[in-house]
Amino acid sequence: MTAASLGFGLARQSKRTLCVDLDPQHSLTVSFGITEPNKLTASVATVLNALINDDEYATTTGLIRHAEGVDLLPANSTLAGMELFLRSIAQLRRQLNPALTIEGILLTMADKRSVHSREVISLVENAYGGNIKIFDEHIPRSVRAAECAAQGVSIFAHDPNGKVAAAYQSLVGEVLANA
Repeated sequence: MTAASLGFGLARQSKRTLCVDLDPQHSLTVSFGITEPNKLTASVATVLNALINDDEYATTTGLIRHAEGVDLLPANSTLAGMELFLRSIAQLRRQLNPALTIEGILLTMADKRSVHSREVISLVENAYGGNIKIFDEHIPRSVRAAECAAQGVSIFAHDPNGKVAAAYQSLVGEVLANA
């Protein structure tokens, strides 16, 4: 949801946008309206194979053009999951790319009415806020967000005046301001 919404939001700001789906569940691809992603003829793997083998291929091979202006190349965090992710980033820095940075942490599916959600937000801000930017915008939990992914349209098309669309538009502003 977040990758698609950020991609759509950036495209709405006339930014060239490419989303790459490396998730084995094809969640991003499905959110672009592709109901049977396993039947696609091109994927990240086919493009990478072509590059490795020096095969000829069109630069648009595998790209899915979405009506909302985003191209796609197909292919609920816990604190423990975040710790593992940050350890993986640290390992990548040590072994491959010392300049690798994290732009920030985005809190999603937040329900600020919930005590648990407020506690998680507070824990994340206290644990990481001194070292990593925590985006000001928190993406709220919403049934409308799940509906748009299933229908293959963006939150901006499905519920343009809703709280999730407003939150993602605010996130796009934060990302562009940090660019």
